[in-house]
Amino acid sequence: VAFPRALPPDELAAQVRQLAPQVAVTTAADPAVALAVASEHHAPLLVAGSLFLVGAVRRLLDAAPGQPDPA
Repeated sequence: VAFPRALPPDELAAQVRQLAPQVAVTTAADPAVALAVASEHHAPLLVAGSLFLVGAVRRLLDAAPGQPDPA
């Protein structure tokens, strides 16, 4: 989700890696790609950012068939 004050994902990932090197961090070009990657790995997904981003991810999850309620 484009937002003028957003920190680029790679910069945020670098900060997380520095603070928590034991945590696997992956970035994605957009929310749909992030959900696809997390789904492939059966991994939890942390959505960090604006409420606009959270809303975009929620819409994608709501539209996915057979997915449990993410709330």
